[in-house]
Amino acid sequence: MNWRKVGFSFFETWDSLWQASSMPAMLYALAQTQIGDNGDDDGVLSNVDNMGNGMNKVLPGLYIGNYQDSKDADQLERFEITHILAIHDTARRLHSNKHYLCILAADRPDQNLSQYFSLCNDFIHAARLRGGNVLIHCLAGMSRSVTVAVAYIMSTTNLSWKEALKVVRVGRSIANPNAGFQQQLEDFESSRLQEVRSHRRKSF
Repeated sequence: MNWRKVGFSFFETWDSLWQASSMPAMLYALAQTQIGDNGDDDGVLSNVDNMGNGMNKVLPGLYIGNYQDSKDADQLERFEITHILAIHDTARRLHSNKHYLCILAADRPDQNLSQYFSLCNDFIHAARLRGGNVLIHCLAGMSRSVTVAVAYIMSTTNLSWKEALKVVRVGRSIANPNAGFQQQLEDFESSRLQEVRSHRRKSF
């Protein structure tokens, strides 16, 4: 599959996915009212009950969950999941009727996740443009999967990594990339993000 040849204008498609061009800003404002503007995790990790309560919708067509969610065929059908991005130590295909991207990666600060951002972005965006629903999952749905989701949101909006993380936390309050992944998101923002955004405008 050539994900780059989807046949939609980037801006037209993005507006239709969000249903309003101001939606990222609206979500960011909501995130600020829920967890504050200082980026602290107070009150976020106290909501760990989300970890066992199923996947969470963070954008139209984009969900974050844990390993158990990825195995739950009933839940996958209920949310009409068509694509699964599995990113953990033993990531593998579990359902023959779903499109998969499997990435082997540990939840360690020294694990290089940023090398996979472009691949993940293309997989997620192409699926959503075609009307699919994507589940990103790691083991707990807190660190690796959230990092990938934040990188995607950064790449398809004008939000910084901290703003994008707040958007994710509106849908999944336990979202908490480890310190190393947060540094990679910051480095991605400062060194590669503008190039990635330009690529996305040309490719989609």
